Amino acid sequence: MLNKKILAVAVATVFSTNAFSAVDLNADTGDVVIAAESIDTGDLNGDGLVVLTGTAQNVVADAGFSIANGTSKYVRFDLTNGEFATIAGFDDDATAAGGDTGNNTEVTAVSAGGVGESYAIFEIAADNVDILQTTDLYLFATYAMTNNSTMSTTYKLFETAQQAIDNVSAGLSTSNGVIAKIESAITGTFGAAETVTATVADEFKKFGGAASTTLNNIDVADLDDTTETYLFPDTATAFDDTDLATGAATLTFAGDFSFGEFTFGGSSWGYDVDGVFTATAATENEDGSVEVAYAAGSLETTTTDVDATVDAANKGSYTVVLDGVAVTAVTPVNAIGSFSEASGTIIYDTTSITVPYLTTYSSYNQRIYIVNSGTQDASYTTSFTSEDGVTATAGAMASGVVPAGEMVSIKATDLVTLTGKTRTSAIIEIEAQDTAITATSQTVNLTNGGTDTVSLYGELNANTN
Repeated sequence: MLNKKILAVAVATVFSTNAFSAVDLNADTGDVVIAAESIDTGDLNGDGLVVLTGTAQNVVADAGFSIANGTSKYVRFDLTNGEFATIAGFDDDATAAGGDTGNNTEVTAVSAGGVGESYAIFEIAADNVDILQTTDLYLFATYAMTNNSTMSTTYKLFETAQQAIDNVSAGLSTSNGVIAKIESAITGTFGAAETVTATVADEFKKFGGAASTTLNNIDVADLDDTTETYLFPDTATAFDDTDLATGAATLTFAGDFSFGEFTFGGSSWGYDVDGVFTATAATENEDGSVEVAYAAGSLETTTTDVDATVDAANKGSYTVVLDGVAVTAVTPVNAIGSFSEASGTIIYDTTSITVPYLTTYSSYNQRIYIVNSGTQDASYTTSFTSEDGVTATAGAMASGVVPAGEMVSIKATDLVTLTGKTRTSAIIEIEAQDTAITATSQTVNLTNGGTDTVSLYGELNANTN
């Protein structure tokens, strides 16, 4: 089966191209593949069919039944998704029409059907030598086919002309195969994605425990790295990377770019401490995505922002979409092929404990209890999300370790210092499986002694968004 991806994940082109040759119905080989994007209005006939001009795409089939010298039989070819544009002849000699070398007389007249029709019938006579059931019979023709389809043919041999006209059953012999296909050439995957892990032990500033704070999140392939091609409709000219225009093509990256600096080739972008977008050769779109010129390369992420303040990486998904690839040689009748979206993800190696309400109000005493029933010590770190006007500053106990088989008790006032108001929310990321971690929030009202105890549920590698 044809794999029509212009680029695979490993940046390898996997086009299927056959040089012009006879379509062998005995082996079902020899079909050509036309690039849908290479079809221009000049390639269409009055019926809107794509005319495959140039050298004839000859068809060869075993006779399948013997024809004794001095007798004749009738051959019928039927096309699916196509019609005959020209028919030069039919013979038991592989030499092109008009070059008969003496087996039997070449048939140049069509008995029925023919040009403009989806079938053709020939009377073939064994007037020099027997035609054996293994003798190859050759049809010399060109075709017009339905756009974006597969054109195939069926060969049948009949005893009489009437049987051929009626196209009864399978006749004395039958075979079939594909002559040509029209498929999108500019399509498929153009990038490879990876899922990377920011570790709690490194405060999410390193990935996979690596010493570097840099990761490659998405690899984008080079569309010009083509080695094999489809064909133009004339079935003689190759459609390859020289026919692609990528100068105006763009890549649009989407994701959470708030925590660091991102680079792709000669482009770089990020946000300063005031949230101002700073970029080189990159444009921020209204939806927060970033557009750069098309090139091959990797999206590199560094957890050092443009003000050189080290930030933790944020969990999130990153995608890249390719747009603007065009064809230079023609104005295509068909729309340009589509490319699949490439994506990458940053995750944490943690169980996420959400604390929806955390308060340092002086009349309350709130504590978070974390139990680690696992066999390994579990590092943790805490981030805060507050309402407008509230500033949360991580306290001395905002990060630490929950020993294996033990519990830690963390006072809210040791977890965070709040200004503006005395309430916030928090997410505690614990480097452990969720089955090993339980957590509880308990708030004591110091005025009346009342308590409020809430079980906090952890989610392993919770939403990456």
